[in-house]
Amino acid sequence: MVPALVRYLVSTGLLLLAVACAMPDPNRQSGIARTDTDELDTLWPRTGAIDPGFVRAAEVFQATGVTLWNGKRTVGGFWVAHPRADQTRKVRITNTATGVEIDGVLYRAAGSARGDRITLSSDTANALGIAPDTPSEVQISGLRPRGRTSQQQRRTVETRAETELASHISRLDDTRLVQVTAAAMRGMGYATIFENALLPGLLSGIRAYPRPDEGYAVPTIRVAVRPASAAPMTAEELRYLQDKITGSGDIGAVISIPGFARNIRSGIARNGAHIELVDRDGLMQIWTTYYEQLSDPDRSLMPLQPVYFLAAD
Repeated sequence: MVPALVRYLVSTGLLLLAVACAMPDPNRQSGIARTDTDELDTLWPRTGAIDPGFVRAAEVFQATGVTLWNGKRTVGGFWVAHPRADQTRKVRITNTATGVEIDGVLYRAAGSARGDRITLSSDTANALGIAPDTPSEVQISGLRPRGRTSQQQRRTVETRAETELASHISRLDDTRLVQVTAAAMRGMGYATIFENALLPGLLSGIRAYPRPDEGYAVPTIRVAVRPASAAPMTAEELRYLQDKITGSGDIGAVISIPGFARNIRSGIARNGAHIELVDRDGLMQIWTTYYEQLSDPDRSLMPLQPVYFLAAD
């Protein structure tokens, strides 16, 4: 009965430079064969200028450590190698002593499976003002396009939205909670009427009928609603509720905002009527999943505002 939560946040990813070739030897001298194509300029940028289209993103990559450049000329371009690099990506490299920073390319340090050793190209060392044979601390920060959200930011927004909605459901008064539950059933395609509570401690019940265009093979659902002010439903109460429905041809659903006792499943008889258990988060999932199917009056009972993120290109 409870479907997977349909999220309004559209996932996006940061397109990062992928390099198929192996990391070059950083101690190799500059007299290497070059081509006239743009390929090497892509792998080893000719400029270390800060790209204003990108901002730091610590969740992408972040490392600080000491580097020691021996003064020898390396393969050209502005790059840095670190043993924890999981892939080739664009980064911002900062000399922590002076604050000088440049943009470059991050590689995984060849042959460095452990430790925190940082290797710089000669171009990077010179641009950062690092003298030969002088231990210097540098910081490497991953980058993401400016104006785009990172995965961590999207998860943070999503978690806050879910927490806010769950808290709102817990604060609904009894009348509004029953109305929201009935509206959720209507969003799922049922017609609803209200009836007396099936047992003490529950709010007014809801009987959900299949609509004529859905066919009458779908059983009627007897929905029991338990408010946040009550204690979690016990196995004994659930068994009593099941006995009230068994033999009627109906199935049951318990919407319990405070949740259920740990041993709740022990109260369900195998030969009794089917009972679906829905806690606060389950009601939230139903509401968000079927929100687009609700009528305008039903949406107004607990209106949602979708949040959109820029999709990946």
